[in-house]
Amino acid sequence: MEERERETVVVTNGDGGGGGGGGLIIAIVIILVVIIGVIYYVNLNSGGQGGTVSVDVPAVDVTQ
Repeated sequence: MEERERETVVVTNGDGGGGGGGGLIIAIVIILVVIIGVIYYVNLNSGGQGGTVSVDVPAVDVTQ
């Protein structure tokens, strides 16, 4: 009987591994947020005009 209880504990550890998989997803989301933050920070340092102009120019071309 005791050995069967130990097997149950192993199953519980497996569930914990599933939670670790969820942690990996959260880590990926955090990495994406950091990358977006770095890009936003670089745009601020460049004055943000470069990104704005590149977006406005195609809009003007479509209007013409």
